[in-house]
Amino acid sequence: VRRRAKRSKALGFQGMLLIHPEQIGPVRDAYRPSAREVESARRIIGLYDDAYRRGMGAVRVDDQMIDAANIVAYRRVLHDAET
Repeated sequence: VRRRAKRSKALGFQGMLLIHPEQIGPVRDAYRPSAREVESARRIIGLYDDAYRRGMGAVRVDDQMIDAANIVAYRRVLHDAET
């Protein structure tokens, strides 16, 4: 179960259906964001928030354009890290 959960997360899925209570822990662990993902999300949100306060709708971070839609996903990373 743990291996399948890690693979599905790597493919972009956000969760799995479970049929047994013993699957909850391994799947939760597999989907929990890594420390690196959390750090990156905080950094990107901070840069975007600074740009937004200056009236910008998007910001370039590591050769990637970040806008409000991206920030929703990064805030989800932080939320998932807390649960």
